[in-house]
Amino acid sequence: MTTGKAHAKALRGHFQAESSLMILLMENTFDIYGEQSDASISQLDETDISSLRDASQRAFNCMDATNPLPVCLQHLGDQISDHKQQLVNDDRTARLWVQYLDYVRIVKQFLRAERT
Repeated sequence: MTTGKAHAKALRGHFQAESSLMILLMENTFDIYGEQSDASISQLDETDISSLRDASQRAFNCMDATNPLPVCLQHLGDQISDHKQQLVNDDRTARLWVQYLDYVRIVKQFLRAERT
């Protein structure tokens, strides 16, 4: 039988793996290091980037927790979802990792629902 501490450690490991995968996905989606030549992948303009910076600052300050997502965050989410779908269609291993990301997201939502 495992204890609550063991469960917490296991969940923390999954959350860290999910964070790492999301960082890699975002780097790949938005061509952070300039490795891809396809200009159609990175479609965020300056207003989106400045809006994202403002939204992240508000999120860190916990000022607008009840307001809906800004348009720039919805745009960012749409681009990441499109890139995930492209990866799923192209590679079986990517399909596995995207499915893992979905499972961890479900666990996070469940824990958030249980705590509120």
